[in-house]
Amino acid sequence: MISSGDNDVNFALDNPNNQFGDPAVIGVAAVEANQKAYVIDAANTLASKIASVQANNNVKYIIVTELAGSFGAPALKMQLRADYNAALKGQLDSLNVQYAWADVELGQTTGQCQSGQFRHQ
Repeated sequence: MISSGDNDVNFALDNPNNQFGDPAVIGVAAVEANQKAYVIDAANTLASKIASVQANNNVKYIIVTELAGSFGAPALKMQLRADYNAALKGQLDSLNVQYAWADVELGQTTGQCQSGQFRHQ
């Protein structure tokens, strides 16, 4: 089971040393775009690593948990979580990774396996 992304989201939100830009200089929208790019890159990197592990280690079953998106403050945190989830799931799909997507908010797992669609509740 792989659970990830919250540290990436929190790092982006903290914006240490104005790593994603100084809002007073480049504007809030530009900083938020840089934060979004950062979490998407982190998700894509993880997806590539998961694909590599699966391909090189005969791993058949991988469960990936999404980040909870319906709570958290500020609103940007929820948005960055949603961006991370969408990027991770999209990249896993594009890399043809066989995985189950675990919805932590609904307590269910959905995804693809070699024998077709499956769902566990």
